[in-house]
Amino acid sequence: MSTSRKALFTLAALGLAAFAAHPASAQSLITNGSFEANSFNTYPGYVGGDNGFITGWTSNNNNSGLNPAAGDPFDNNGVSPDGGNVAFLQSADGSTATPTTLYQQLTGLTIGQVYSVSFYDNSRANTAIPTLSLLVGGTQSNVPAGPGQTTIVGGTSIYSSAITPVGGSKPYNFITTSFTANDTSEYLEFSAARPADGGDATALIDGVKVVSAAPEPSQIGMLASAALGLGALAVKARRRTTAAQAA
Repeated sequence: MSTSRKALFTLAALGLAAFAAHPASAQSLITNGSFEANSFNTYPGYVGGDNGFITGWTSNNNNSGLNPAAGDPFDNNGVSPDGGNVAFLQSADGSTATPTTLYQQLTGLTIGQVYSVSFYDNSRANTAIPTLSLLVGGTQSNVPAGPGQTTIVGGTSIYSSAITPVGGSKPYNFITTSFTANDTSEYLEFSAARPADGGDATALIDGVKVVSAAPEPSQIGMLASAALGLGALAVKARRRTTAAQAA
């Protein structure tokens, strides 16, 4: 292979690598998406009281909280690839039909931009199966649900599924979805509901990330430079070929 062609392939590979690397290198807009900023020592890990609240997240009741990975009593099966703490949302038997939620406000969004959302989920074994939903948008209620608690009203669902336990030491489910920003600030809310026939049902989440689905300016510049380089080398290659044929 000629030197010019090798250079062409190298530049093309660099351009593809820039796009491929984007999702992993982009800065997540989520605060404390791994749930490692807190250590809840009061059993069984509910928010409030001595445990306080989850940094970056707001709950609508006292049925959410943190367990250490593979911790008693909620994270009793599977392995979170994100390690450390996992967040739980319990819709306990005998409670009202209102789901348990955890949410936070995303800021610095670009209207019309698509954002990718990823997280791990699972559910507590040997109990009822929860339905976990993820919503974007909505408005914060003016009526607090309790000390340190508020509720989001409305929002658009971008994910909803009944979550069965992965079991054993299998990894949590890896979920990806996306949304288009309608404002520069949006609420992102996880909501766990118990089955219609009741029962203690608990969803588990970890490793929450939100990133822009568009290339960053530095990557766009790299791709533009690669494209210009490819064009210049192609012109040189054609000139050399023409010159060789003429000789």
